[in-house]
Amino acid sequence: MIKTKLVAALLLTVSATGMATESAFPIKPVRIIVPYLAGGSTDVSARLVAGKMEEYLGKPVIVENRPGGDSLIGTRAVAASRPDGYTLLVTANSFSLLPSLKNKLGYDPIKDFVGIGPIVYAPLIMNVPSSLAVSNAQEFITYAKKSGDSFSYVVPGIGTPNHTFSETFFEKVGIDKRVVIPFSGGSAGIIEVSSGRIPLFFSDYVSAAPHITTGRLKPLAVTSKKRMNALPNVPSLTEQGIDLEYEYWLGMVARAGTPPEVVEKLSDALQYALQDEAVSKKFKDDGNNIKQISADEFTGVIRAEIPAYSKLIEQLGIEKN
Repeated sequence: MIKTKLVAALLLTVSATGMATESAFPIKPVRIIVPYLAGGSTDVSARLVAGKMEEYLGKPVIVENRPGGDSLIGTRAVAASRPDGYTLLVTANSFSLLPSLKNKLGYDPIKDFVGIGPIVYAPLIMNVPSSLAVSNAQEFITYAKKSGDSFSYVVPGIGTPNHTFSETFFEKVGIDKRVVIPFSGGSAGIIEVSSGRIPLFFSDYVSAAPHITTGRLKPLAVTSKKRMNALPNVPSLTEQGIDLEYEYWLGMVARAGTPPEVVEKLSDALQYALQDEAVSKKFKDDGNNIKQISADEFTGVIRAEIPAYSKLIEQLGIEKN
């Protein structure tokens, strides 16, 4: 009888200790891995939310850059981490594209990760040189069709969201002849378009904004359903009679197997950060939209995108490398 009571007491102690540990998360700093260079839009966004998440969690939230391998180095590091919520990944929806582009990812994006939540959604901007004699998307389509084999466009890498959307756009509007000019990143491509050497780049807003401000780039459309706060005078493609919408996401994921209550607490911390007035204003000023959804919903978004992108990459004839 005494032994039975002793065992029961020990089990209660272990259970209570486990519950205390879970409810106490975090008990040490949380690390956010950014798989890109410092100073880029993903890095800046991660640091912006990290500061507010730190307030909510009561422990330091440290951003660490692990660039290289088209984001694979940093992503693999998180995939290999313990599933305890102390190592997170901030990535973009190229995360959903890479399984269709790479033979050796070194991780399974569905089995190895679980969503925490999106940070922002953002449309692409249809940029043309200011010297080009078109004033809207429909006029540009006419120009591109007349250009024939000489029509070219910029992408910041083959298989990027910019590339896949551009091709979807061309198929939608019937631009059958085009030449893709890939660059390593968007900055060089922006220079080529703003100089007038290449006539089109569907880019992110942050990269294009300085050149739009100086008048070297002419934004003809945004790819979101509604106009952007940052570009209120630029109509959407939908407004111009082109039934096509697109927004890429930037979001946070954790190692699969992270306890659900820890995932929920991290999701709550992220939403706390996004509800901050200064953080929200900064993101919106930079051309982003904030749509807060649950961790489970975000996981579902990622898992639905992967086969959809796989089908699109196959249609485009892009081979894995």
